[in-house]
Amino acid sequence: MILLEKILKAKYEEYERKAEAGEMDQAKSIPAKELWRKMLTMLFETGHPWITFKDSCNLRSPQQHAGVMHSSNLCTEITLNTSADEIAVCNLGSVNLAASLGVLEKKVKQTVSTAIRMLDNVIEY
Repeated sequence: MILLEKILKAKYEEYERKAEAGEMDQAKSIPAKELWRKMLTMLFETGHPWITFKDSCNLRSPQQHAGVMHSSNLCTEITLNTSADEIAVCNLGSVNLAASLGVLEKKVKQTVSTAIRMLDNVIEY
């Protein structure tokens, strides 16, 4: 994992240098407080983005033996451990039961069965 962290740090620093040199079209600098206010405003107004502090998550994780948490699912209630051997992902699926009202029970079972098989395929591939 240390190698991955070094690679990510080098890439981040490369992008910082490019931004400072004007080599990135959409790069701009804003004060940290302004960015924080914009993020909180968006969170309060829309519910997005969900903000998770990975340092706090890693410090309090009961699964530190399983690797470092570098990511989470979309809503951030599930943090995902990553190690040198595994990259964690969160695969979600849903079935709109309201749209299935009046549909035969057999058809709903078939839909759920297919959805589960598709999620399994995502994991396998």
